[in-house]
Amino acid sequence: MKMPNSSRFALFLIGLMFLGLRPAAAQIPAGKWFCVEATYLDTLLEGYTANFEILDQTYYEADFTFDWRNGEAEAKYWYSANAETLFTNLPKEITLSGGSAQYSGGKLVFDYYLLCTEEQWNKLGQTAIGYGFPGNSQTSQILFAVSGDSLLELKSVDGRTVLTYSFGAVKPFANPVVFRVNMKIQQALGLFNPGGGDKVFLRGDWSAADIELTEGEIPGVYTGTWTFPGSRVGTTLTYRFVVKKPGGTETAEQDPVRSYTVEPYGRVLGIAFFDRRARIDVTSPTAVADSEVNERKPSAAYNPATQQSLVVWQQDGNISGRLLNPDGSFIGPPFNICNSDFDQTSPDAAYNSERNEFLVVWQDDRGGNPDIYGIRLDEDGMPVTAAHSLADKSFIICDQDSNQTNPRVAYNYLLDKYLVIFQDERNTERTNSGQVQNIDVYGQRLDGDGDLLLPGSTEDTAVNFPVAFNTYYNEYYPDVAYLGYNGDKILDEWLVVYSQSEFYSGFGIRIWGVRIKGKNGMRMDTYGAEVPYPALGKPAGGPSGPPWLPQFPVGFDGESFYSMMEFLQGSPHAESNAPVPTAVLGKSAYDYRYELPEFFVTWSDFRDGAGDIYGQRLVLFPDSTAFRMGLKPERAADSLFTLVPVDRNGDPAPVPQNWMTWPNVPVCNDIYEQSWNNLAYSSGEGSFMVVWNDWRSVSWDGMRDWEDTGWYPPMADIYGQRLWLDPADSSMAFLDHDGTATGDPGMNTPVAFTEFEEGNMQYPAIAYRTAGNDFLVAYEFKRETDDDRDIYMDLYQGGSPFSPVNVDQRPSAGLPVRFTLSQNVPNPFNPATEISYTLPEADRVVLSVYNAMGQKILDLIDRHQAGGLHRASWDGKDGAGRILPSGLYFYRLQAGGRQAVRKMIFMR
Repeated sequence: MKMPNSSRFALFLIGLMFLGLRPAAAQIPAGKWFCVEATYLDTLLEGYTANFEILDQTYYEADFTFDWRNGEAEAKYWYSANAETLFTNLPKEITLSGGSAQYSGGKLVFDYYLLCTEEQWNKLGQTAIGYGFPGNSQTSQILFAVSGDSLLELKSVDGRTVLTYSFGAVKPFANPVVFRVNMKIQQALGLFNPGGGDKVFLRGDWSAADIELTEGEIPGVYTGTWTFPGSRVGTTLTYRFVVKKPGGTETAEQDPVRSYTVEPYGRVLGIAFFDRRARIDVTSPTAVADSEVNERKPSAAYNPATQQSLVVWQQDGNISGRLLNPDGSFIGPPFNICNSDFDQTSPDAAYNSERNEFLVVWQDDRGGNPDIYGIRLDEDGMPVTAAHSLADKSFIICDQDSNQTNPRVAYNYLLDKYLVIFQDERNTERTNSGQVQNIDVYGQRLDGDGDLLLPGSTEDTAVNFPVAFNTYYNEYYPDVAYLGYNGDKILDEWLVVYSQSEFYSGFGIRIWGVRIKGKNGMRMDTYGAEVPYPALGKPAGGPSGPPWLPQFPVGFDGESFYSMMEFLQGSPHAESNAPVPTAVLGKSAYDYRYELPEFFVTWSDFRDGAGDIYGQRLVLFPDSTAFRMGLKPERAADSLFTLVPVDRNGDPAPVPQNWMTWPNVPVCNDIYEQSWNNLAYSSGEGSFMVVWNDWRSVSWDGMRDWEDTGWYPPMADIYGQRLWLDPADSSMAFLDHDGTATGDPGMNTPVAFTEFEEGNMQYPAIAYRTAGNDFLVAYEFKRETDDDRDIYMDLYQGGSPFSPVNVDQRPSAGLPVRFTLSQNVPNPFNPATEISYTLPEADRVVLSVYNAMGQKILDLIDRHQAGGLHRASWDGKDGAGRILPSGLYFYRLQAGGRQAVRKMIFMR
């Protein structure tokens, strides 16, 4: 018999519902018994299966599987004298082989197979079936407890290891499902008035009575739980949400009925919107390019000097573009950027603040295989001649004799340089089956004229340089972001992120990153020190901790190394919280906005089966701060910055920064598929906006049979999530459409709704616009009746962070007024701004202004006020009437033991 053993996993009882049931003297029926749940220390072990074949009243056979490990067992069992306990013989011929050890979470752990004799088994610690801790188990006996005639529990004598099995099917006894619906828009429309006695119910075809939902921790979101028996697992149920008035009238959802297929262990459903109405201000999508040929893969860039936007895309094998005014209207028709007899695809664009122009890069086949080309465009979209321009004014960025694909570009506004990164196959090998192995990520720096720059010193002979190059791994789908400065901190670096597969077969795909110094293009480790070329790859002995040299893990999820091999992460994108360049705005209004400069990386993540959107904050601490926080053992110059993963609260990962414990942030975890994300940063309100393709409406509304349509339904909506960086404590807050903090990754907002077989089919593009403090979101769009794809766009603008919900101040709605402090308007301001706030009741009120150092400037209000809406104004002067300097200020509202703080920017 072959059995696996790992000191990292023992199986512990999760089915506490079964405790207290006395095992009956029941006969176990012959047939298949299946693993229901297996846990270790109250943590469910995903991927563990065990199938028992009860041969008769004396013998059983079992197969065990956990990740890549598997084992078999064959043994005799018998009842105790009182018929309450079932004993089993341990398998005989067992030997030890394939032993290994590694550090995880700061502890030494073991992974090995067991193939040994009973004597050897006892010497090894008498570990129970499957997994255990060598040396800690007390006996080799395994007890079986029987509850009724359909449950089998396996438990070691030491109490550490438990398996629970059911007979005939993988169906637990209870499957609680949490239903949630957001009613805030219905309140704003006057269709739902909880203060006046309105209630919301769940009406399902499985229940004769409607199920009342109650408001939970998230304001406006109503929740209810229904527990389905195991017999319902696999059954598709239908339901609607219903509003009932005190007089007996009711309003049911008008959209097609929702559906849910009951799953084992239950499910917390994503937050639905009543009648799919998530926004009052939903506008019709605008066609950027709508012709009879395919337009695909849009990218967007923004010119804050003219407040104009550029959208580029591939059109029937060529590159096209179109300019937009500040109000979103178009500046003329679409125009050709590159048009040849060969394919040009996958464009990307960046704005150059030094020259007031754009750089567009793309994948170009005119040389016989895909190469990387670029072109400079002035603010009017006209080509600008570069030193190495070809006849069409485009120029070659990389034409190495191999395939270069999927280019991305980011601009260094401090030094007027670009970094173009791309997927590169110059080091690939092909197997006998034709499989491509060893795909890498390469980069090329350009100056503002478009000339190629050498990486590092002038002694380097290669122009293109490897960013991520590992002999036994594939790196692909890269993205790049730049962070020049933040407040008084000059950082000047690019972050390159990419997917990396642990094997050529494509398993174990994780997100990794590399830091690139803006000054000279040298790679850096996570302590900020330059890494000489050609040092590449992971540290010897495998990943362990900082400093990572030069690549570092971004998307790790706390699973074991081996179990992570089966998870997939892809389509990474990165952005920084850098302000708009001062060269564009003149005197900066954004200095000292955030104390923590950071990159935010997002990706599609399949750790829970269905696709979700995850992210990771990567903060840069000056060396002295990193040393003081214990994030590095020795102090160096403060010109170096240590890269540190932090969680939503702004707290660093455990020290040392173990690769298994990085605090990934779930951006969206709706139960249906989300994928193909992108993001941008709003320097106006200090938030990241993440957008993605989302299939929740197609599935929830019953428009699609999920099982029959394959991996994805063909069309998707565009959803988004704003993540606000709170300057007070560096935490990251989830914002819904009206600016209210929710804290829930299921509270997403649709940016673009589509119908039935219409919708987005690729990565949405996004760019922040200072003109309207909004986001331009461009995407592929396919109509139900057409075969071609077009480029459409929406301008998305949500409420200011933590702004009061409008319905809370509507007297006609009969809703109570809450304690709220609104964002000042205008912001930034000169010469004056207005601050609004609401009080639920009469109280003494103090409204104060503080500078960025936390020193009080003056009290705007210090008196007793009635409940309701109030306003105050500030003209940028202190208590003595002196005009204060430009910069960041805070205002704090105190009343009745409650307080709220917000930021504002005074620009002289």
